[in-house]
Amino acid sequence: MLYIFYIGTNILMEELKQQSKTTLGHIVPKSDIDIIEDAESITFDCSYFNLNITNHSEGIQFTSEDYNLQLNYQFWFEVYYTPDATAEKKMLQFIGQLLGEKMHSAIILSNGCKPILQKKDGKIFVDDSKLKLTTKRFPFWHLNVPYQEQELLER
Repeated sequence: MLYIFYIGTNILMEELKQQSKTTLGHIVPKSDIDIIEDAESITFDCSYFNLNITNHSEGIQFTSEDYNLQLNYQFWFEVYYTPDATAEKKMLQFIGQLLGEKMHSAIILSNGCKPILQKKDGKIFVDDSKLKLTTKRFPFWHLNVPYQEQELLER
């Protein structure tokens, strides 16, 4: 499954890379993480997902305009299938750690087009109504941050 997480923050790329390494290292055993890094991006591969983080993508600009959000980073998750949704849980734990005060806006698009999470004006809204789920509900509680359920419209 593909999820694209966009964030708006004042954090520089080097700090975001370091924060992402630390955060993922608390969620997934470090021995299970392969990292490829260059000046403009970082890629993590583990048994749950492949994640590429960049600040150079047309999708950032298009999504910013479509959803009226100030976004400057893209997190491209290719989540591997697990029958109990463990991979999605790990992804959400990672994202939840990043949704702090330094992230002023954020959105997750499922399959690149269906919004399932949006952070705007300090509030986080979630919507799993458009997902074809193998479980009864998408495991948003693994974000470990307060959120409200609300319909999020596709743009």
